Amino acid sequence: MRRTKEEAEQTRRAILAAAERLFAQKGVNKVSLEQIADSLGLTRGAVRWHFRDKRGLLFALLDSEGLPLQELAGHLEIDPKLDPFDELVDITTRLLRDLQSNPKRQRLMKQLVNFVDLEAPEQRRAFDRRIRTAIRTIFELAAKRRILAPHWRPDNAALAFYAMISGLISEWLRGRAHFDLHPDVVDTLDTFVGSLRARRRIGRTGRR
Repeated sequence: MRRTKEEAEQTRRAILAAAERLFAQKGVNKVSLEQIADSLGLTRGAVRWHFRDKRGLLFALLDSEGLPLQELAGHLEIDPKLDPFDELVDITTRLLRDLQSNPKRQRLMKQLVNFVDLEAPEQRRAFDRRIRTAIRTIFELAAKRRILAPHWRPDNAALAFYAMISGLISEWLRGRAHFDLHPDVVDTLDTFVGSLRARRRIGRTGRR
């Protein structure tokens, strides 16, 4: 039974990867479930079993965009040696750099954003809530470890962080902004997160 579940998960990941590749190459409207299935040597029924329809597949792709931050929150909870701020900056920087350097991924992200904004606003709000929850968990751990500045509450810090990043990415994807994700947004991110960090008290010797 365990092997069957593992194989099903592998198939699901393969379908997502194939869909992401084909959507980026040809556009969401020009790719059918049959084409995705054929690219993997599967039947359309196998794709439907995992995702039901194209909408379900698109929602799953959108959710996969938030997995790195959700996984980071889990890693931080079990590893107290990791610095929440450093890890958050590192993982967000990687995501921004990858998006900046990959035109096919940019096209796919534009299509996903347009699709959920126009066709599925409730799913977009649910996605936003999940990501903000993961970010809030990260800041809650920072507060617990006393590295979040005391004038910031974790929920407010999470809201500000997510609003800034999602807003800048959205403007950039729509071509309305005269800046790059890397290095411009990355530099802004680094400065903002640095402002959230609690300052260490300076002792009599002047050392931190």
